[in-house]
Amino acid sequence: MSEQVGVGAVAVPPTLDEIRREKSASRVAVLNAMVRMLSGEPVRVPKGRLSVASLAVEAQVNRNQLTKGGLRDLGERFAALIEAQSQPTTAHEIRLTEELDRLKNKHRELTEVHVRTVAERDEWKRGTTSLARMVQVLEKENADLRTRNEALRRSNEAMRRQAGRRRLESVPPTPVE
Repeated sequence: MSEQVGVGAVAVPPTLDEIRREKSASRVAVLNAMVRMLSGEPVRVPKGRLSVASLAVEAQVNRNQLTKGGLRDLGERFAALIEAQSQPTTAHEIRLTEELDRLKNKHRELTEVHVRTVAERDEWKRGTTSLARMVQVLEKENADLRTRNEALRRSNEAMRRQAGRRRLESVPPTPVE
């Protein structure tokens, strides 16, 4: 009593009448799970997680039954319903989908720019830190050289004074006439 989804066929959600007519307990479980999931009220899986695997969990059946076994037609039907649900149907939905795609691309581009900018900033930070260390070392060396220069200047000055006195002592006094 199941509705097959063939090539070109439009998948429709299960109806209450279809579920009542179904004889197989596992098929009833899958059909009920489809209704709950498509209406956004699943019991066993997170809301919005629409996949054949989630349908298997919600219906408490083996996933292989929905993909390769006796419930394959229901798995294919659910996949078609998910696909149809995700396709825009009105001009407004199409515009919104295009705008969403454009914004997703823009977001991706901006994320790439952000990653490059952060990497560049980090590189500049490393360079700045390195230069700051160099400046500190050079300032220390400069201070040490100034201190040494001042000590040498004082020493030189003292030596000149001392040399000047020696010169005066070694020069005989000039006779006064």
